[in-house]
Amino acid sequence: MLLVWTENLTVGVEEFDQEHKKLIAMVNELHGAIEAGDSKETLGIVLDQLENYARHHCLREELLFIKTGYPDAPAHMKEHDELRQMLAGLRERHESGLRARLSVEVMDFIYGWFTNHICCTDKKYSEHMHANGVF
Repeated sequence: MLLVWTENLTVGVEEFDQEHKKLIAMVNELHGAIEAGDSKETLGIVLDQLENYARHHCLREELLFIKTGYPDAPAHMKEHDELRQMLAGLRERHESGLRARLSVEVMDFIYGWFTNHICCTDKKYSEHMHANGVF
């Protein structure tokens, strides 16, 4: 297991906390598939699921930022763009057969991005969301 959900990662918005838990589970599934040496096809499926769910989650946050007028939305959305681009690039490299590079890059990036983004960037919106009736 690469990432472990702790209460320290809670952002105080239930739907996003649940989505973050699912993202962490998906990251761990990808890590496990890489560690187990699963087939290219299996890794591709797991990576596609992670990419699609991350895109879905980021969009949900961004729509709520717009709806509530979250002042840090542009910087936050830029981080989401970076994640989407990185995951798309990893998928493309995987599809082209760069498995060894994928395993090192994906785990380093994903671990750092998710832990830093959830515990730092996402926590910044908690007070704003609560002030706008979002829990």
